[in-house]
Amino acid sequence: MNARSLRHCELGRFGGDTMKSIALGASIFALAASLSACGGSGSTATKTVTRTVTATATVTETAEATDTTDAETTSEYVPTKADFTLGLKILSKECFGSAGCNLEFRLKPSYTGEEFDPGQTVEVTYQIVGSEDPYTNTFTMTGDTNASVNERESVQTGTAGKISAKVTDVELVNFSD
Repeated sequence: MNARSLRHCELGRFGGDTMKSIALGASIFALAASLSACGGSGSTATKTVTRTVTATATVTETAEATDTTDAETTSEYVPTKADFTLGLKILSKECFGSAGCNLEFRLKPSYTGEEFDPGQTVEVTYQIVGSEDPYTNTFTMTGDTNASVNERESVQTGTAGKISAKVTDVELVNFSD
């Protein structure tokens, strides 16, 4: 007899509360029978919950320091005018009153910039300030230490007989071309 037939037969003999209890029991019985038919036991029920979780992560990477050699560090630097200071060593001075003076000098360049590739050569053009006539010359420097200058240079000046030097241009050169 199924739950519906049982409820119908008993309806006339028992009161309303009794009928509700019988109906509830029949429903439980039917549920248990359904679980048994599906392969489960009447006393255990399994609930499956699926949850989707979204996570956001921030990743910060630290770059490893790389060891560079001096050649790699210095090869990219090209000297500028500001990297040079020019001094003069007066070798001789002859003055002729109002006619001015003849000066012999040697240029004393100093490099004060960043290291640059020892294989690089730069040409440094300079001007002598204070000479009667414009005087411009050039020296070369290989690496940041070896300057090639003239041993003796000469100019004529006014009566004061004072001169100075200033860099006017610096150019990276490649003599193999």
